[in-house]
Amino acid sequence: MTARRLAVVLAASLAASSAARAQTPPARRATTAAKKPAVKPSAPATTLPAPSLERVAATAQAPAIHAAAPTGDPESVAPQLRQAPPAGWFAEQEWRVATLLGAEFGIGDANYDALKLRVEAERTVRALSPRAALGWVVSAGVLHASDSESVTVPMMGAISMEWSANLFEVVPSARVTYALGPKLWVHGDTGVGVAYTAASASVDVPGIGRIEPVSGGLAGVLRLAGGLAFTPTPNVRIGAQLVGFDVRFGDGVGSAFSFLVSASHRL
Repeated sequence: MTARRLAVVLAASLAASSAARAQTPPARRATTAAKKPAVKPSAPATTLPAPSLERVAATAQAPAIHAAAPTGDPESVAPQLRQAPPAGWFAEQEWRVATLLGAEFGIGDANYDALKLRVEAERTVRALSPRAALGWVVSAGVLHASDSESVTVPMMGAISMEWSANLFEVVPSARVTYALGPKLWVHGDTGVGVAYTAASASVDVPGIGRIEPVSGGLAGVLRLAGGLAFTPTPNVRIGAQLVGFDVRFGDGVGSAFSFLVSASHRL
């Protein structure tokens, strides 16, 4: 019974306290709230503007642009595709040996076609410009030429002629090279040399029989040639003599033009 009475008294006290609080006038509540210290508003934080992506990219590229920009006239500021090739291969002082193989075709009275083999030794002398160089070439070549012809002579009938010749020639030349790119260039050769021909012939004359004269001799050679070359590696070059004229004056095989492919290696 005592515990029950205490519980009833405690509940009554709590109810009375809540009722008294509810009956407090609003003015008193405002006064009580005003006495509480006001919280001072904090100063607005100063925010720095974030750098834009364009500004960051420009700042990062600025050192590279200053480092790559060449000095000099405006023409030197060229795209990378027009950049001059490195001049290292122009300054080569080593000898190169090339092997050329192709065909030679006689012109004029010497109407023939023959397989030609040539060996060249090349050395660059000096650079003429950032893209051009001057060099020397010494070439030694050999070919076997032959031809046959039949001529009808009045009162004698058909006369058959056959001839063959082995040609040996040595031609020193000056070579001017111009670079189209770091690994591709064209060249032109001009040279004067000597050729020796060992020839044999046979002539069938009706009523007389076969005549086999043998002749040979020396001849001068004037060479004009042009071609291109490609360098897959610093030591190896692959090229072609696109056009070559050998004007021979003297005894032996006559003038001709030739087309040759080549491969060279640095010694």
